[in-house]
Amino acid sequence: MHSLGAMLAPVDFTLPNGRNISPLHIAPWANEPNLENYPAIIRGPRGEWPCVPFGVPPIEASSDEISHLNIGSEEYPHGYGANHYWDLSSIIPEQITAQIQYPTKSDIHQLKRTVIGVKDEARLEINLSIEARHDISIPIGLHPTFRLPSTIGGMRLVPSACDQIWTYPAKLEANRLFKGNKCYSDLSAIPAIDGSIIDASRVPFKDKCEEILVLTGIDGKFTLENLEEGYRVILKWNKNHFPSLMIWVSNLGRSKEPWNGRNLCVGVEPICSVFDFGTNVSNMPSRFSKDGIRTALSLKAGQKWETNYSIEVEPL
Repeated sequence: MHSLGAMLAPVDFTLPNGRNISPLHIAPWANEPNLENYPAIIRGPRGEWPCVPFGVPPIEASSDEISHLNIGSEEYPHGYGANHYWDLSSIIPEQITAQIQYPTKSDIHQLKRTVIGVKDEARLEINLSIEARHDISIPIGLHPTFRLPSTIGGMRLVPSACDQIWTYPAKLEANRLFKGNKCYSDLSAIPAIDGSIIDASRVPFKDKCEEILVLTGIDGKFTLENLEEGYRVILKWNKNHFPSLMIWVSNLGRSKEPWNGRNLCVGVEPICSVFDFGTNVSNMPSRFSKDGIRTALSLKAGQKWETNYSIEVEPL
């Protein structure tokens, strides 16, 4: 675990046959020099970390529901904790604890997270707690990010049951594959901008792009099957805490520095949010909330909120 953002990676999971698997993604520029001019979260994103509050207001929204007047702004992309250094400690060899206090002006007082390596199993158990300084309603998210194989379609994405699949209703910093602000029911058959049908459950895609999808009403489990390397990753979380899941595919599409067209990963992110649009939008009526999907976490001053989730690896 790195103190910046309490980001977790690399992690080696040992399978029953003794094989080591390191499935979490590390940005290809993470160890390069001269990154101090970039936002902290961009200097070397890696693996898995919490986002409180969750979101980065969009470049430009294409939905009538989301205007520039209500998008608002966030001081730090994906929250203060994702952009600052945490205090780390390890009380026992199998466990790391990280803690960070937010500035006194923040409605959040502190975050704490504990990661436990389960003995004799290829599994991590993770606990996150949030303590509020004032009454607040905020979007929250987890940010597990996994490396992709080099083979087109070499990883299969297998979500548990969900209600709907939404395409991103805003611009992205790269070419898009899918029509924005649309709703579908089958991840393996998403209409593309060019009229073709794309199996979005198989990544990486053949065309360089950046894409985001959100699965609402998902049942708290998501599996990634690396067909090229012969293993699967199983992510489980509390569906009552995170009723949606955002899939972020970074498919060599971002050309700006430090991305330079070389980032290849998939984010599988349990969220209580409207996409990654930040606090203002997530607290407003939306298509998600009209369907009964919660999009923000309500906390009371002095209240401590906790959630648990896990990452497990097994052979295919």
